[in-house]
Amino acid sequence: MEAQPYFKNIRFHLANELKLANVRIYAAVAWLTDASLFNILCSKSMEGLDVQLIVVDDEINRNYGPKYDQLVANGGRLYKVASIVGDNKM
Repeated sequence: MEAQPYFKNIRFHLANELKLANVRIYAAVAWLTDASLFNILCSKSMEGLDVQLIVVDDEINRNYGPKYDQLVANGGRLYKVASIVGDNKM
């Protein structure tokens, strides 16, 4: 797969790429609050694809994110990583 940058209609392009997946989807994002994109991940997981999602375990995802447990119930894997806001060690 060749990388293609998009600067407009990003949600549209992401949704199309997710829908085209037929083996696996690995996504690592800070926040996922878009219900339509999350629903595509859940649907793909239900179809038997290897869907793995990494998100930050913070207030935004806990309060505004989708019901992440739905992905796990559909066969996907969810990983939550600790937020390191304010940690300047790099």
